[in-house]
Amino acid sequence: MTTKNIKKITLTSFLILFIFTTFYPISSQEKKRQKGQQAKQTQKFLKLFFETNDSNKDGKVSKEEWTSQFDAMDKNKDGSIDKQELRQYLRKKQEERRQKRQNNQKQKNRKNKLKDKKEGKEKEGPAKDSNSPNASEAEEEDDES
Repeated sequence: MTTKNIKKITLTSFLILFIFTTFYPISSQEKKRQKGQQAKQTQKFLKLFFETNDSNKDGKVSKEEWTSQFDAMDKNKDGSIDKQELRQYLRKKQEERRQKRQNNQKQKNRKNKLKDKKEGKEKEGPAKDSNSPNASEAEEEDDES
């Protein structure tokens, strides 16, 4: 074989490989994985949508709730929402949720610290202070027994 033929075969092989990998249908396992990801994204979107729009937390978004959210998004009050307005609104809501999570975590940490302190004192029992008169009396009683 000549080098010209080898180059043609190599180029043809790469072209076939490219076409095969680009247009070949993906495996059923990969399709299931993609569907699973899409389902997760959909669930995430629905959760976010209801957290944002269901102001009375009844599990439904009423026309009034939707209208009030629309009005909150439409900053320039032109009756429509452009990408910038939507982006600003979503960032604001994201920041509010982040702050709420942080506050909840801080409260949880405080409660845990108080609980740990309380449990620590209960495990140790009453603290003995060697300088207190009651402590020396308790020691004397122990010596007598």
